[in-house]
Amino acid sequence: GGLHFVGRQDRQVKLRGQRIELGEVESLLEAHADVLSARVEVQGHDNAAQLVAWLQPRRPEFLHLDEVARALAQSMPAGLLPRRWAVVNDWPLNRSGKVDATRLPTPQPLQAQTAGDASVADERTHEVMALWRDILGQAVAPDADFTQAGGDSITAMRLASRLSSAGFAMRARDLLSGWTPAHIAAQSVAQSRPMAALPTRGDAPRGHAPASPMQQLWLKSAGHSPGRWLLSVSLDVRGASAERIVQAIAASAARHPALAARLDPAAACLHSSPDTLPLVLHCQAGERAASYAAARARIDPVQGPGFVAVVSQGDNAQACQVLLAAHHLWIDVVSLRLL
Repeated sequence: GGLHFVGRQDRQVKLRGQRIELGEVESLLEAHADVLSARVEVQGHDNAAQLVAWLQPRRPEFLHLDEVARALAQSMPAGLLPRRWAVVNDWPLNRSGKVDATRLPTPQPLQAQTAGDASVADERTHEVMALWRDILGQAVAPDADFTQAGGDSITAMRLASRLSSAGFAMRARDLLSGWTPAHIAAQSVAQSRPMAALPTRGDAPRGHAPASPMQQLWLKSAGHSPGRWLLSVSLDVRGASAERIVQAIAASAARHPALAARLDPAAACLHSSPDTLPLVLHCQAGERAASYAAARARIDPVQGPGFVAVVSQGDNAQACQVLLAAHHLWIDVVSLRLL
């Protein structure tokens, strides 16, 4: 015979890697003095999944959703808070006396209920809002809050990378700390926060560090043999010479010593010293295939290097193709895309 899984009975869900009891969230909401009852559900799937909440107020004129959200944030991680909210004066019931979910109002992001008119935003703010829309999958207002719009730490890194490429000097933690599209645009125009210079190779911390939990798990399952699990990406770079690209790779290694570190499987630790640099190869356009294969073959987390780069000149001095490759012990798909 076979088993057919039809779902859970305890309303426990998994959101962004964390298990949540929807009933517990409802209890926290109902603990607020202005909330009579609450209903919380999950909408969306995979990375787009988010909590939504419907609240029945004790007295509608005294219920402010932003105050309820701030109170709930004291008991829950910001990434797990409901992203959309709605007020229900009376629960719509079906014939059996249960809440009819199909007749509930459509929850909206908090900023949609209080945000100013997006049409008054200036050109730079509109540019920032467009990038937010591309990453979050929904339109936002000039005073939108990133986490309330459905953002998390991973999407913050992706958006910060896109914004930096577009000339907006900021970091992922700025998004998570409450920077709005209007604030990002204003900071960029005023140029009050220029991008900090990358540290030199000697400025970055070096020495020994224990392997991460995932690296230790990998080594344990692989019997101290890292194997040849490689990740790579090929980039077409315009507007920069091969020399500048090599300098950028060296600066990245200086800022992130793990890129040039070596692994000691027996001791389950990493070694990094100022004299250790990632392997960077140069080649002509016609030598790319052979050079890429040779670079990948050189990757060795134990003997080094665990990270390599191949820079090949393009049609002119300001066009290059760059291959970045690393062992999976060094980097994952998200980190490779950010790098």
